[in-house]
Amino acid sequence: MKSIKTRETIKMLAKEYGLSMDDIRKVVESPFFFTKHVLENKTDRSKYHFPSIRIPYFGIFFCPDSLKKKFKKKNDEFISGEGL
Repeated sequence: MKSIKTRETIKMLAKEYGLSMDDIRKVVESPFFFTKHVLENKTDRSKYHFPSIRIPYFGIFFCPDSLKKKFKKKNDEFISGEGL
């Protein structure tokens, strides 16, 4: 969030709502920190569990079943020694 336009928007919102620029910046960045936390800590590669994440007005991040099957196939090949 280093662009000039972003900083100006944060400054405007801070003034409008009577909050500090740091508080507004944390609100703006929080969905991305949450996404990072979920992807690092809530996924279970051994059970092929990859949680879906939806950030309103931005997008949905998920792993489709076809990709999970492909990942499982590659993982099985690697374990059996065929993938080397």
